[in-house]
Amino acid sequence: MCSRFTFHTVVPFIGRVFGKTTAYKYLPESTERFLNAEELKTAMEDAGFADVQYKVVFFGNICTHWGVKK
Repeated sequence: MCSRFTFHTVVPFIGRVFGKTTAYKYLPESTERFLNAEELKTAMEDAGFADVQYKVVFFGNICTHWGVKK
């Protein structure tokens, strides 16, 4: 779901503009190790949450998940 162009081109460019090249290069690389939206949804269900849903924003780079604890 994540837009590779946005996260690997736009985000590092913004970092260079603000003089934070290393941090904004590291951020996309580190977040690629995170669970994707569906994997996190499944993990939440496995942890005992019901009615798990999520909303994708910022070109697929951010997801907000929620659920109800059983």
